[in-house]
Amino acid sequence: MRGKIIITILKQFGFTRLQAVLFYAGYKIGPAVMAKLARAAKIPRSSAYYVMDELLRRRFFATKKMGGRIYYLAASNHQLINMVRQREQLVKKLIQHLTEDT
Repeated sequence: MRGKIIITILKQFGFTRLQAVLFYAGYKIGPAVMAKLARAAKIPRSSAYYVMDELLRRRFFATKKMGGRIYYLAASNHQLINMVRQREQLVKKLIQHLTEDT
């Protein structure tokens, strides 16, 4: 039940369903190779790579190479809070420039 609530919140945050399940799986299991993440998220590995590209671009995951393998690490609670604060600052800056422009 909790997982469904988390997926719903992530979707409200702007994630697709696949992005939400992959992020949640990565958050739960910690650093993992793609095969393990895809299995935990119950999505095809080929789809997981495609979805991961966007999550990496948006900084919801980071990568770490260990022993010749790439491990994916979901953003921590602290990193998520920092992302929201940075976006808040960007919105404030945008509003400032928009109001100066009118």
